[in-house]
Formats: sequence, structure tokens, C-alpha cells
Amino acid sequence: MSTDLQTKIYNFLVSAEEDHITAGSVIYQAIEDDTWLEKNELRGIIEQAVSFANNQNVRGSSRHTTLLEILLEFKYPISPLTGEILGSVEFEISYKTVRSLHIIGAVKTNEERPLSSSQIEKNIKALKGKLKKNPAQLHQYLFSSINKVSISELTWEDPLASQVISDDSNLVLNLPIQLRDSFMKPVRQMVPPFLPPIIQEKCNEFVENFIGRGIDSLSRKLVHNGKWKESNEELAEVASRILGTLNDTWNNQAFDPEFAKLQSEGTYVNNVILPAIRATLKCLPLGKSTFVSSSERQSSASADRKGDGRLGRRPDIMFVMKRGEKKL
Repeated sequence: MSTDLQTKIYNFLVSAEEDHITAGSVIYQAIEDDTWLEKNELRGIIEQAVSFANNQNVRGSSRHTTLLEILLEFKYPISPLTGEILGSVEFEISYKTVRSLHIIGAVKTNEERPLSSSQIEKNIKALKGKLKKNPAQLHQYLFSSINKVSISELTWEDPLASQVISDDSNLVLNLPIQLRDSFMKPVRQMVPPFLPPIIQEKCNEFVENFIGRGIDSLSRKLVHNGKWKESNEELAEVASRILGTLNDTWNNQAFDPEFAKLQSEGTYVNNVILPAIRATLKCLPLGKSTFVSSSERQSSASADRKGDGRLGRRPDIMFVMKRGEKKL
């Protein structure tokens, strides 16, 4: 993890605009994927990345000076009187600022915040309350077992900390056989005992009849000449697919007025935009020469709009076409 993180910070330092390189932006790069990285470890990783990146700059240049100033902020000074290592005030201020902005939601990162000890305690209390209300033997047995769990030893990674009683946990494995069977009954009922033969037949038929689509050349029909390429029947089928996709979207409860405002941009892209695009492009005579991508990085067109070839993190939906050795 530390090597990947160091590489990420290094890439940021050598490619970002100089005005965007500050102690805060560097710390943000570090905590974006691992918000709860131990502070001293984070500082060490950043120091190494900044040192390596600055080796690429001409000594005395503006960029070299900028990175040097950041490096000095992260270095712990030594007292000239006692020789003791002192705290880096600048680093502490930058670190606390970025962390506090993340906590209040002003800065978004790629990881959820782990549960705190007080939240874990609250969850365990709520779970025990639910179990205690049910007089069934299984619930009372689980309540008694959870009562013996040391809450201080639970971490955010333990399912129990989130009120989840996992079927492979000691709580379940140590249940009497009859109670364990009762606990596992809903799981057994979720999975049918056998696969219908018709499904196996369809799978075998697919494998036997599968034919890969060629990528050598694109159809001449795709030349732009102001005419429809499909017959009326094919166009009607395309329209039906698009309308069917819209029908599924409009009947998706996630986009009801009550919940729509809670959804992220990614939910809208993945559940509305991408299905509509795929419904539109399906059955075109393109073979393997094209595909629809929702890359984690922006397209070169977006970078061009921003200027200086900068690539952002927000993904674009791109229609990628391979022509010879080129990807367009």
C-alpha cells in the first residue's frame, strides 16, 4: 500500500500545476484512498515522494523551490539546545485542516470513515435491545452471547460492530445444533436445491454456438451519408430497447422524488446513461472494434477543455473505437 501511495503522490507532484501543489493538496492525495493512515507513516511516505519528485527539477527553479518548501514543512526540526526532535507545526496545521474538512464533508475521499468506539458501543446496545425484545430461544441465546463480548475489543472491521451477526462468527458456530439450524434456515431457503436442467442446456448451447465477432474492418454501411443504416424493423427494435430501458429507469424506486436527491452522480450514470447508450448501440456491425467505457479518468477531450492536458478524477462515458493500432 505504501509503495502505491508513494507512486500516486509522486505522479501528482510531477504532473500537477505548480500553483496546485501545497502541503494540503499533497496530504489530500495521501488520505484520499486511506483516510485513517497513521500520521507518522503518512508523513514519511510524503517525504520520500517529495524528495524523489524534486530530483526531476532543476535546482533553484520555481518548482524545485515549491517542493523544497513543502518538504521542509514535513520535516521535524531538531532543537539546537537539546537535540530533541520537535513537532512540525506546519505539518500539524495542514494535516488537521485536511482531516477536519474531510470529517465535515467538505472534502470527499474514496473510503468510508470507520466506526468510532462510541458508535460501536451504540450499535451493540441497539442490537441487544432488538434481541432482548424477542422471547424466542434463539434470540435470547444470542443476546446472552453478545452480552459476554468485550466491546472494547471490537473494531470497525468486525461485522458485529455494525449489528451484523455473521453466519461464520463464533456467535453462530457456538450455537447448539438445533438453534444453529434455525439461524441458517433463511439462508437455505434463499438457494433452490438444484439448477433446472433448462438452464444447463442453455449454457451448453451458448458455449457450442458462440462465435467471436471479427475486428478486422468496419462495415462500409457506417459511412456518413445522411441515410439510415437500418431497416424500419431494425429501427423499431432499437426504439423499443431504448424505451424499455427508460421504462426500467422510471420504475426504479431509487429515482423516485423521495430518494433521487440522495443518489450520487455515479448511480445516475450507471443506471440511466450507460444502459440507454448500450441499448442504442446494440447490434451495430462494429464487432470488437468498439466499446463503451466509463473510465476512472477523464477523456482527452475533457482534459483539452481544462487546458494543459490536465486529467481529472471524474469519469467520462466514452465511446472507444479501435482503427488499426489507434484507439479513437
